[in-house]
Amino acid sequence: MTTSVRPVSLVVALALAAACGGRSAPAAPTATTAVVPGSLTLSGNVVETAPTSSTAIAGASVTLVEGPNIGSTTTDATGRFQFSGLRPGGITVRIRSANHVDELRFIEITADKAIEVQLNPVYEIVTTTSVEAISGGGDGCPGYWDYFSDSLTCAADYVFNVHYNGTLRAEAIPDDPDTEFAMDLYVSVDGRVSRTGTPLVSARPVDVQGHTQFVIRVRKFSNGGGPPPARLASFKLTVTRPS
Repeated sequence: MTTSVRPVSLVVALALAAACGGRSAPAAPTATTAVVPGSLTLSGNVVETAPTSSTAIAGASVTLVEGPNIGSTTTDATGRFQFSGLRPGGITVRIRSANHVDELRFIEITADKAIEVQLNPVYEIVTTTSVEAISGGGDGCPGYWDYFSDSLTCAADYVFNVHYNGTLRAEAIPDDPDTEFAMDLYVSVDGRVSRTGTPLVSARPVDVQGHTQFVIRVRKFSNGGGPPPARLASFKLTVTRPS
């Protein structure tokens, strides 16, 4: 327990005032909790923007560039950082990471604070080309004049993420002259189709919205009137889109 001692002169003065019928001394002011300079903590984590906001950004530079505190640190493997021993006031924080757009954040800190920072990947047009294959055939897959069923026996999904508004082009070129491929573009949630698809005509641009995950569903069908051959059908899939 801490005991405070009053100065002797104050005790005497109070006794004399009481003896002379004077007014009692004013009550002491109520104690308040003051922020002690250099005692605050700023912590947080750095991730990508949607639809990849679950992706932590390791090794990002986090710098206090303006305000009562100056310093720098980097995020750990889980995208987290922390500053300790800060003084209260307005702080400007700069976050930088390779292949991402810089972020400046103004923060008023009067108590311990935790933040989340989301960084956009650097804008670019991405073209990917891969050789793919779809198995299946026979009566389980449509012929040239048949409707596509909901069955994925003769279909495959390709998932990708878009952070910027722009246009998308896709092309599926078959290796087998007896087989063709149709493509539809879907909005996706965690890799699952969630809306009605938009048909993709080979190499024709389609508008896409940023911060969205998409699925291209490629379906195999015959180039003639009957069901497609039951053999494995390979094709080259080329997709051009914003990052």
